[in-house]
Amino acid sequence: MNKRIVWLLVIFGALSSGCPSIRSGPSEPPPDDVGGLAGTGTALSKAPKPPRPRVDLVPNARPGYPAVRQDGRLIFFDCRPAQRFERFNYEIPPYQVWYGTNRAPLDKDHLKIGFSEERDGVLRYGMACVHVPKSHSFGSVGSWWVTRLVKGTDDRLTIESINPLERDQFIRLLKDSLESTGEGPRKALIYIHGYNVTFEEAVIRAAQIGYDLKVEGITAVYSWPSKGSLLGYAADEATVESSEQFAKEFLELVALQSGAEEVDVIAHSMGNRALLRAVSELAPAMKRAGKKFGQIFLAAPDVDVDTFKQLAHVYPSISRRTTLYVSSGDLALKASAVVHGGYSRAGFYPPITSLPGIDTVQVSNVDLTVLGHGYFSTLEPVLHDMFDLMRSNLAPHDRIRLRPRPSETSPRYWEIAP
Repeated sequence: MNKRIVWLLVIFGALSSGCPSIRSGPSEPPPDDVGGLAGTGTALSKAPKPPRPRVDLVPNARPGYPAVRQDGRLIFFDCRPAQRFERFNYEIPPYQVWYGTNRAPLDKDHLKIGFSEERDGVLRYGMACVHVPKSHSFGSVGSWWVTRLVKGTDDRLTIESINPLERDQFIRLLKDSLESTGEGPRKALIYIHGYNVTFEEAVIRAAQIGYDLKVEGITAVYSWPSKGSLLGYAADEATVESSEQFAKEFLELVALQSGAEEVDVIAHSMGNRALLRAVSELAPAMKRAGKKFGQIFLAAPDVDVDTFKQLAHVYPSISRRTTLYVSSGDLALKASAVVHGGYSRAGFYPPITSLPGIDTVQVSNVDLTVLGHGYFSTLEPVLHDMFDLMRSNLAPHDRIRLRPRPSETSPRYWEIAP
């Protein structure tokens, strides 16, 4: 393998995830009062609790915030006690991200610390709270440290708390949160990340996407056990394949058991491998329930193009619309093709991947990042295209930012305007 290929692999690992470069999140077990309010407005007691306290759902206890009654006390999952919220003077309330992960916990006795890069044999659930600063820029999870130093402000999104939940409690709280969203359909957005992403990075990126897209409902993330390492590509390939059943389980729970009326999905890079086979197995259950996903966004799929063509026919049958974003400037996918013996990836062109029932949109003419791989969550034209689709489900020829490309392929594909 020559030096050029090695260089491509290194930069591929460095930025291909499209996730934040910071490694943030709780480093020690948070105090017992983090993540809730007692009914009296005071911090929760730090007295020892019984192993399995009685937990009852309290529907619509506070609009927009799910709550439970535990040991006779009302607990709100609003991310931060009111007195601490006021003390920090945050202008934007913490953003809720519901998660499912088959990562092993960092400490099984303290699940609030977070999750590792190791695999676990179970799918764990919970809700994380992410601080979105007033200085947040559209499409960003935080600027470079030099920029922060010059501006004198910290615009990074950070995890404030991680709240583990049992499966049944997760479903009940998710339902209550959706019912509290106000008028309009109950909507959910699920994000599935790619290679070289930690649990904390996945949650932060999900919060940024959900916040910037103004999701009318809840935002969720399925985080598979990526190594979160430059050298972890081979391990991540094996792990994402072994995580397909967990991806299916989480998608099924949100789509069929949460009460959501419309569920949109964004899968990035290697995360598309888990999604592709998960939805193939989930399709019969979706059909029996008479339900479809809303929008499915396939962002820069790091999937063998022939495998994609064999399996992607399932997407039109289980979604209102499926959009494939591709780029000729995606150096990460170009490097991936080299690693895989020259076989093209579905998210890279040429050649263009165009299939019936899937709208292919190229993004090569917009301002890309260095590797051109994380555009789905950072570039305004792409985010606005997803925003429009999630609200209107317009066909490509009706979307103001798209224009048809001359092509001999059928169906034709589209180009997104800067």
